[in-house]
Amino acid sequence: MGLCLGKSKSSGKADKSTVKSMNNKVLLEKLIASSNGNYNPIRDFSFQELTTATNNYDRERIIIQESGYILYKGVLNARAVSILKFGENYNSDNQYKFCFNNIVFGSQMSHKNILKLIGCCLETQIPILVFESIELGTLADRIYRRRRHNFEPLPFRNRLKVAMELANAVAYLHAGFARPIIFMSATPWRIFFDEQNVAKLSDFSLSVSIPEGETHVDVQIAGTRGYIAPEVLLEAKCNEKYDVHSFGIKSFSVFLSSILIDHPQTLEKLISSFNGKRKPILSFSAEELKIATNNYDLQRVKTQGFVYQLYTAFLHGRPVSVMKFQNNDKYDAYEWCLKNIVFASQMSHSNILMLIGCCLETQIPVLVFESVSSGILANYIHGPRPSHFEPYLLTHRLKIAMEIANALAYPHVGFPRPTVFKNIKLSSILFDEDHVAKLFDFSLAESIPDGETHIKDAIPIGIMGFVATKYGHVWD
Repeated sequence: MGLCLGKSKSSGKADKSTVKSMNNKVLLEKLIASSNGNYNPIRDFSFQELTTATNNYDRERIIIQESGYILYKGVLNARAVSILKFGENYNSDNQYKFCFNNIVFGSQMSHKNILKLIGCCLETQIPILVFESIELGTLADRIYRRRRHNFEPLPFRNRLKVAMELANAVAYLHAGFARPIIFMSATPWRIFFDEQNVAKLSDFSLSVSIPEGETHVDVQIAGTRGYIAPEVLLEAKCNEKYDVHSFGIKSFSVFLSSILIDHPQTLEKLISSFNGKRKPILSFSAEELKIATNNYDLQRVKTQGFVYQLYTAFLHGRPVSVMKFQNNDKYDAYEWCLKNIVFASQMSHSNILMLIGCCLETQIPVLVFESVSSGILANYIHGPRPSHFEPYLLTHRLKIAMEIANALAYPHVGFPRPTVFKNIKLSSILFDEDHVAKLFDFSLAESIPDGETHIKDAIPIGIMGFVATKYGHVWD
């Protein structure tokens, strides 16, 4: 069926009654084809009602603006609502399709975690949609640094609740209908919160349903980069697994506050490296870590790298180490921080520094590790050592060599995909209070892909003298 709907063939626009009649016809046909007549009744609003409800689409009432539509706050019959207006001048054929997709699929929904469609106005070239109110913005507002000043960040315990609510919504789409619905647009910008902080999945613009008797549907590739399953990119076919992949990426961004749209290749690589298997870690507030380090007192710095400093700290009466990153012009501290979280959270070895938790309230997360009260190997080998550090005897050095060999062997053989540490140096070997050596800093680590024997196109970097000669590139 063509999508050039509601347009006049003459030079002028069709009048409201003609447009409404044409839109009614198309809507009815699509509802019957998609839902076999099983859909919720929705209200019919006039153009004037919605103009008044939004104060003539006042820009001060915009909740979110996307390429192609704007969502406004509105008031209809003394009831708060959200009003979605598509742009008629932005790829109008697509806008018709997206609009009717939202009506057809939205009118079939009856789930507390899917934004409820209340009604629409069919008098305009592209219908205007009316949804329930969403007072507390989007998930993107709550977990990314670009959130508005009046939106509080989500505490870690609430992030699990959000993930559960969205999992229920996606499962409903897949299992609640005779023809499973593939949402195809599960990004943080499509998830809203009502006044009770209940998460609501929204925007069926790209959604499709699987035909009866089929296991997948042929699709035109669309969606947000980084959220699209690799097999869909290769085959242009999708089923419920498309949403599962998107949900996994989204959940990772919810828990780590990672901005996928800015780091798609990095985050996809990290997600694929551990297949969801990691140890639980604690969540700390920025204020807790500020107090624990005495406002990041430089006297407490234990060691430092190109983009971080490791502080001695006390948290809840327990000595810990706090790793704080800062960007510079040469290195990507954000990516290195994520690598430390992802790889360290998989480790369970007496000679690898244990990750305890992190703070997700800062632009680059701050990490909390076990205490390393006895310093770093560089202090003992090179000096000048602090006065309380005794030089290691040969027997102690052999013990350290064995401990670090064990630590390096563990990432190589302890996982289906071997992890290459790539950052072995004297300052990345620390000691706890019992002088047990601990390998630290996964900033450069990478895992070898399934079925491969090495990492293709890896950038060979490291400290001069520590990089194998065949890899070449070093830092001075």
